[in-house]
Amino acid sequence: MTGELSDIREATYQVERQESHYAARRSNLHRQIEAARAELAKLRRPAKGRIAVRPAKGRIAVRPAKGRIAA
Repeated sequence: MTGELSDIREATYQVERQESHYAARRSNLHRQIEAARAELAKLRRPAKGRIAVRPAKGRIAVRPAKGRIAA
C-alpha cells in the first residue's frame, strides 16, 4: 500500500512538473509572437521613415525631419 501511494505521488509530481514546463513554454511562445507582431508592425510603416541616410564624408547621419527631403 505504501509503495502504491508513493507511485501515485511520484506520478502526480511528474504531471505537475510537466504542466509547469508547458506553461513556461507557452508563455515564452506568446512573448515571441508578440515580439514578432511588433516587428511586423514596424516593417509595415512607410519606408521613408526607415531608410538610413548616408552622410557626407566626415558628417554624422541624421534622419531628416518628417516631411523634409534629405539632401
